[in-house]
Amino acid sequence: ADLPYLTPEAAKAAASIGDLIHVGPGAFAVTENLAKDGVDWYFESGCFITMEQDQDNGIFDDVGTAMTFNVRGFGDFHMTSTTEDHAFVHAINVRHADSVVYVHGRKVLASTTNDGSDSGGAIASFDGNLKAVFTDTIESDGKGYVVYWENGGMFIQSTKIKGSGNGAITSACHSEPTGKFWVQADEVTNDDDGPGSTITDASTHPDAQVWIRVLEARNDGVGNCVSIDGVGKVYVEAQKISASSAHPAIKQDGAGRAWIKTMKISGGSKFIEIGAGTLYFDCQQYEQGDDTVTGIDVQGGQLFTDGGVMILDGADGINISGGDLNASGLTVDTSTSSSNNPVVKSGGTLTLNQCTLIAEATRKSVEGASVSFTSRGSTIYQPLAATVTAEGDLFYDQGGPTTGQ
Repeated sequence: ADLPYLTPEAAKAAASIGDLIHVGPGAFAVTENLAKDGVDWYFESGCFITMEQDQDNGIFDDVGTAMTFNVRGFGDFHMTSTTEDHAFVHAINVRHADSVVYVHGRKVLASTTNDGSDSGGAIASFDGNLKAVFTDTIESDGKGYVVYWENGGMFIQSTKIKGSGNGAITSACHSEPTGKFWVQADEVTNDDDGPGSTITDASTHPDAQVWIRVLEARNDGVGNCVSIDGVGKVYVEAQKISASSAHPAIKQDGAGRAWIKTMKISGGSKFIEIGAGTLYFDCQQYEQGDDTVTGIDVQGGQLFTDGGVMILDGADGINISGGDLNASGLTVDTSTSSSNNPVVKSGGTLTLNQCTLIAEATRKSVEGASVSFTSRGSTIYQPLAATVTAEGDLFYDQGGPTTGQ
């Protein structure tokens, strides 16, 4: 301790398998990858490691070679990329199937100054086993990915995961999965300048599995909060999901299956838009935003919803033009709007299970031309359009002394 190495690179060069490199407080600008098989690191609070990315590896990167090592403590890691040539290089990167890497720190940040579509990001797993825990933030302030999973076993935990260009959490498994992807965080966001979705699944392998559990998932930019574009299985649990742009908060175009559970969904042009695949959605409250034009838009695929109250002013509640919608225990209230309906149906299959539709006095509970739907114990407060047929049990509560007929 009285004669420390002056740089992390010098300590790494001298270290052997089984050694621990202990780094005291200070700012260290490294120029080479610090990962070494069998060599562990401990960073004290106040350690700042920076790298200007001009090569094909990150700060801790197995570079496609089997490695086992641990990084512990409270270090801050910041990688800056100035070129798009390193699109899939990250500050922390695991690529080999036999690698086992654990990282614990305070913060990891990836920055880019180029104008390309993407560049180096914060944390990635292309194979192997990676567990990363950060007590503060995992962040990208440019076009790079923040947390990116392509294969292997990857577990990420952080207080905050903050994206910009390509969103905060991305899964893109394209081959037979050798592991699964888990994320836990308090807050997951994409900022004002970012066009990407906050959470994206673009996996092209049907056996890909992704679990995401957060307190708040939010998009402050011009993208979706959750985008399901892949064919795998995605599980998302968040206390609140929100979008502030003229894009749906949740959009599914992929043929996969997704299970999403939230207490509240807020904002966006639509709460949900689905065109393919199967989505199971559990929600307590749907909160209208400034850009909301439709609550739920079903164009294809299968959507199963459970519970929730949706109160809209100046927007239709449900628009179904294709696919299948099976809603249970949902209340849709458009009673303040004389130009909108709880349900507008032009195609697809609609089943309402103990749902409640509350329309304005001059509107119809379900509007459509020569369409039908199935009701199992649902209630309407205004009549159906004359061209709409209900099959099953539908209760019409017209108010007054005949309430409940």
